[in-house]
Amino acid sequence: MKIQRIVLLVCLSTWVGWLCARPAQAAEAEGEVRSKSGQGAAREARRAAEDREAQAFFDGPIRSFEIVVTPENYRSLRRDGRQPVPATVRVGTNVFESVAIHIKGAAGSSRPIDDRPALTLNFDKLKDGQTCFGMDKLHLNNSVQDASFANEALASAMYLRQGVPTARTTHALVKLNNRDLGLYVLKEGYSQMFIRRHFPKDNKGNLYDGGFVRDIHEPLKLDTGRGVTNHADLRALLKNLNLPPKERQEALNKTLDVDRFLTTMALQCLTDDWDGYARNHNNYRLYIDTTGRATFIPHGMDQLFQDVDRSIRGGWSGVAAQRVFELPEMAERFRERITILSTNEFSASRLVSEWTRIRERLRAGMEMSRPGEWRELDNNLGHFRRQLDVRAKVVANEIARWPRPPKPLAPGTVVPIAEWRKTPQQGQSTLDYAPPAGETKKVFHLVAKGAGTVVSFRSTTQLPAGHFMLKARARVKNVVAAGDQRGLGAGVRVSGGQRTMKLEGTTDWTEVSFDFIRGEPGPVDLILELRANQGEAWFDADSIQLIAQ
Repeated sequence: MKIQRIVLLVCLSTWVGWLCARPAQAAEAEGEVRSKSGQGAAREARRAAEDREAQAFFDGPIRSFEIVVTPENYRSLRRDGRQPVPATVRVGTNVFESVAIHIKGAAGSSRPIDDRPALTLNFDKLKDGQTCFGMDKLHLNNSVQDASFANEALASAMYLRQGVPTARTTHALVKLNNRDLGLYVLKEGYSQMFIRRHFPKDNKGNLYDGGFVRDIHEPLKLDTGRGVTNHADLRALLKNLNLPPKERQEALNKTLDVDRFLTTMALQCLTDDWDGYARNHNNYRLYIDTTGRATFIPHGMDQLFQDVDRSIRGGWSGVAAQRVFELPEMAERFRERITILSTNEFSASRLVSEWTRIRERLRAGMEMSRPGEWRELDNNLGHFRRQLDVRAKVVANEIARWPRPPKPLAPGTVVPIAEWRKTPQQGQSTLDYAPPAGETKKVFHLVAKGAGTVVSFRSTTQLPAGHFMLKARARVKNVVAAGDQRGLGAGVRVSGGQRTMKLEGTTDWTEVSFDFIRGEPGPVDLILELRANQGEAWFDADSIQLIAQ
């Protein structure tokens, strides 16, 4: 009993001690929560203040940037301009030390350090937490492909008003080691700060750099981000874009910011941005959030309005644009979006208003201090204004003439096919109508007689928008398949399509088919082809059908 009393007293003592300790532990834990909450609130307040400071910078007058690089680091930039070096940057009375700078620009705009180089200024790369007017990264673009210095500013304002993320833009006067480089286009950098501002609800994804004419099926460079590191998010996006038509629509709503994508593609067509993602899979960034949802970000908009008569319809080059606008519903939504934007964003009055705003800022910063440069720039701005006037009229006229698409064909409708023509493309080949030995079928006969042969029969057929299947019966003999991403061996497809079904070796009559969709009405080439190093293929002429799905 004595031992039991001792054990009970020890247990009671431990329990009382634990009870007494709990308020202190709880208070400590609560203090930690409050501390973290306070730190979070302070962090958000700091970010909001930085963003206000940055916006005031872009809304304010033209600034002068004086960049100083030591002789040794200048020689380094001369040897390899892409390798960052430290510099001192003065903006008015503000002096920033240890700013990492390097030469930027692709084939058209890159210039060596002894010329008028385009530069990237990274303020916190070498000095943690350093910002310049609320920004950690800035680009100084030499605008060698835009004599008006106004393309970027005009387009950037359009996209931002429509809720599409892109870099804010203004202008700067630049000196490098006391050498006057003149007027530059100044843009904010694509950094983690940019992601937080445009994607506040999910900013832990990845921002990819499209590089120079690289599409999303290629390994894009990770600009910044905290998401996956093996391009799995890019592969998932591409997989959904390549789904069969009936599944693609639903998948796109989950893996693509469709609304912003439609706006981006429409504005690129309105501004004749031939070098953007829509028509040249170039000059873009791609943000993919942690749920896998992708947003295309326009970039490098310095070559607009070069062909003011260019159509606002089609001409898609980017894989995402091709796959999205193959869907009739998406093509119709694009038509509606570009029609709306042509009146509320791309009207003649809005374009003149934007042009005037840009011109007045440039005039205020240059007319008195640089009268000669200003006169030349003003002449170029006048030419830019005339381009805007013509483009607005061309767009309005095309919108007015744009017919509504006809209703899709009922599923099961057999579409008449136009006459077939012989089309030898490369290598050694024969095209005739000779059936296999012992048969009397009416056929299309293709023979490959050398390495890398591509040969086909083609029919250019007018189609409405919709979902279709091209099918035929075919057989092959001694086919050694060759080809590329468009297909291998013998098979059927349509122009621009990529087939996976192939016939090779020697086979009896086999059904081959190709499923495809048309976002807009128009001509399409139906193709019976052989891509091989040797061998021959036959297509049964009576079996060939084009059927609405």
